[in-house]
Order: sequence, then C-alpha cells, then structure tokens
Amino acid sequence: MKTEEELEQETREAFDGAKRALVYDYMYMGTEKGRDNLEYMGFKHIETREYIKIPKCGIAFRKDMV
Repeated sequence: MKTEEELEQETREAFDGAKRALVYDYMYMGTEKGRDNLEYMGFKHIETREYIKIPKCGIAFRKDMV
C-alpha cells in the first residue's frame, strides 16, 4: 500500500505530464457550447488530429481563485 506522500507525488507527476501534453502536443481550437449548455475548450492533437474537449467549469475556472 502506498503512503499518502507517494500517492501525492504520483498524482502530481500525472498532472504535470498531462499539462506538458496539452502545451506541446495539442493545438487550442477555441471554446464552444455543448448540448448540456456548458462551455468546452477544444484541443486538437498535432499528429493524430483527434479532438479532446475539457469542460470550462469547476474550481479551475472560478474568477476568485486566480
């Protein structure tokens, strides 16, 4: 069983890798409204041309968290 520190380190490394992938492997394609009336940020992979959408909601997008 992993300690809390090991889990925290593993999580941090996973998010750091995901952040690097967004910066270097994807192109930002803008925002759009989904069927659920939420706004999504669209990204297109530079090699595969596959799209991903990230909901533009939650704590990361709160104005008072900046």
